[in-house]
Amino acid sequence: MEFDNRRIRNGLAPLAGILALILADASSAGRIPDDADLLSAVAVSVDELASSWRARGPRDPGTLRAMLRTVELNRLAGRRDQAAVLVERCRQVADAELDPTDPLRIELCFQELRLSKSHGAEEKFARAQASYDEAQQVLAAHPNAFPELQADVWQAWANHLRSVGQLDEALAFYQKALRLRLESSLPNVALANNLTWLAWVQFLLENLEESEAGFLEATTVLDQLGLTTHPLRCTIEANLARFRELEHDSAAAGEHLENAIEHCNKARRGLPVGTSRSGFAVHEHRARLALWQHKNGHSLQSWNLLKHGLGATSTGHLELSARSADLLSVPVSLDPTQSGPLRREEIDGLVREVQRLMQQRQVVDEDTASDEWPLSRVQRYLDPSTAMLSWVETPGSSPGSEFPNVHAVVLRDNGDPRWIALSGDVPTPQAETAWAALQRIRRRMQVASTWPYGVAVDDELELDARAVGSMFWQPLEDALEGVDRVVLLPPSGRVLAELLQSSDGTWFGERYRISYSPSPVAHAQWRETATRANGGRALLVSQANGSDSLAELPGAAEEVRALASLFPSVRRFGGSTATLEALQALASNDSLGGFDVLHFATHAQVESRIPERSWLALSNGKLRADTILSTWSLDASLVTLSACHTVRSPSTGSDYTGFAQFFLGAGARSLLMSRWRVADRPTRVLMERFYLNWLERGLDRAAALQEAQAWLRRWQDEEGRTIWAHPAYWAGFLLYGDPG
Repeated sequence: MEFDNRRIRNGLAPLAGILALILADASSAGRIPDDADLLSAVAVSVDELASSWRARGPRDPGTLRAMLRTVELNRLAGRRDQAAVLVERCRQVADAELDPTDPLRIELCFQELRLSKSHGAEEKFARAQASYDEAQQVLAAHPNAFPELQADVWQAWANHLRSVGQLDEALAFYQKALRLRLESSLPNVALANNLTWLAWVQFLLENLEESEAGFLEATTVLDQLGLTTHPLRCTIEANLARFRELEHDSAAAGEHLENAIEHCNKARRGLPVGTSRSGFAVHEHRARLALWQHKNGHSLQSWNLLKHGLGATSTGHLELSARSADLLSVPVSLDPTQSGPLRREEIDGLVREVQRLMQQRQVVDEDTASDEWPLSRVQRYLDPSTAMLSWVETPGSSPGSEFPNVHAVVLRDNGDPRWIALSGDVPTPQAETAWAALQRIRRRMQVASTWPYGVAVDDELELDARAVGSMFWQPLEDALEGVDRVVLLPPSGRVLAELLQSSDGTWFGERYRISYSPSPVAHAQWRETATRANGGRALLVSQANGSDSLAELPGAAEEVRALASLFPSVRRFGGSTATLEALQALASNDSLGGFDVLHFATHAQVESRIPERSWLALSNGKLRADTILSTWSLDASLVTLSACHTVRSPSTGSDYTGFAQFFLGAGARSLLMSRWRVADRPTRVLMERFYLNWLERGLDRAAALQEAQAWLRRWQDEEGRTIWAHPAYWAGFLLYGDPG
């Protein structure tokens, strides 16, 4: 952890002793600070900030120091949005009150660099450049006074340079930072972090000997610090596996990958909410190890990595995360005097509660590791016409690989999972064309879904869909012979399966009934308990009214009125009656469990980084995802979120994020969700057709959606025009969970 005693030594934060002690105690115990440590630190920091604000005012340097510490601790706790708000406030105070060479500006610039991500965005990169330049000017006014802060600033700037591909420049700044750290301090975590990312850039520049030596030296530093569990070890072990792969030392590569997964899992248990899922690419390491096991003939071990989902998030983890998120989110307003300082007993009580939740989290980890689902038991719930499919990406072993390795994994009702190589890290010209086409498709769909007028059929889109289909679908024809239903598993998020096209113009969704599942075991569990009839009592919620930030949805109320006639029993909330209190009243007396279908026609927002903060709009507020998970008890076969962008498909290989895990964790069996903005009228028509197919025609949910999408694609207006033939209208919704 970067927040250590140097702030006290440098005189920048004379009141931070208790914070340093809290974090130092964790480090001395051989672990990184956990939820309880950081909660206590954040709470004390907020207490100090409120006291300073009240005693000396918001523009006093002491208040600014306290606020900067609160920024750092919020960032460490995964609350980057709160940290960003606070750092903007710090900038306002600094520009108004501080001398241009005040050392506090160095810390402010450093925090701005930590919270900003460039990734090629010119405006963000320019802001980062301005923060870096300002920090250098202040440091120049205090020569040799703050060596560790200088190293931090150089390394933060190197991170930006690396993110925009300026690798030689990044290398130079990582090396400058490292030299200064070695001259000025004993081994610490900042030194190990510097060594790790310097080694990674060396790898990208194909300086392999220097790279491996750097990773090993970082390991030595962590060993010296007694940090047997630390997130850096995940990165180090995964990269050491690359070197063994380049040497064709398969056994050693597998051992390093197993170590990477072990360290990832340990770190995920200890890190705070907000970082536990976003900070660790454990799915990537699991995918690499599963592929390695397959190549070396260890089919059982490979299956054990696949069966719970390479990218899936345990609902048990989500429940604990959602509950501790509120505990960890100590209120930090721009005017802390509104709530006053926290009392010591309140802080102690919150810490004890988080510690209790962390003990429960350990139990969840142990339960998840149990082996109750051998391959044969999962295959019992696959008929000969059903296949499970996942497109798995693993990083290329070669330095500077622009493309990942891609395999399709197909599971049928008998036999081992079948791995099919689709593309390597040195792709063929056909694969390069397919990758470029996939990126264009994703951009086109996002643009088309926001276009305010009708979107015409796009011939170039279909050409790209065929190019992508030639790589991701065509090689699977033999493995999918006799299949008419496909259950897609993570990590398949980068591929839009519905937008794959065969050479004869057939869409993937025309050939197969598509559903999504977090894992093979989850699908089997749903099928094992599939005993209920479809379409019983329904809860229908619509919110059509707009606001300053949300447009009106006139079709929402019409949609709910049309659907109400399809159910034998309906409870409706619309307009002013669709309130948080109305729904929570049903939750409090366990009435929600009596509904077979819950349908929401409203606005929604998915928070990808912290999914528990995603929300559905109601007439008097926002229904948050963590509220659903912690207070709702459902027994619904389907929850439909007829709203824009209620699920996000990742650009890399983790699971879909959004509302899915929260509703499933609350007891729902499946969800119908949208992956982009959806137009009001065609959405209403699609929903009516879907429910008609499911409830009156007797199709299962996957088949009902397949037919509704095909029907909408061919739908004609009064002039005979197929105005909704573009995939932006019909391909946006996906069925996640039990296909019915």
